[in-house]
Amino acid sequence: MDIRDDDMDLDEDKTMKVSLPKRLHLKLHSLKILTGTTVSEMVEEAVVAYFEERADEEGGEEPLGEDLGEEVIDETDTSSA
Repeated sequence: MDIRDDDMDLDEDKTMKVSLPKRLHLKLHSLKILTGTTVSEMVEEAVVAYFEERADEEGGEEPLGEDLGEEVIDETDTSSA
């Protein structure tokens, strides 16, 4: 899959698997129960906040702006590995 495809919907959700220490997993699960928020929603919120904080620190745009396709390599390309 070349993520530079012109017809790719950047607002479409993409599933990924993440490994976390048990302590963080328990915290996320506890928050899920207490707040009624899904783990996916909490992780998405945290990732967005992380990128916004980095952009503020670097004094520029968010690293994943409109020019995303120009900066990302085909994720199936193993020739540079």
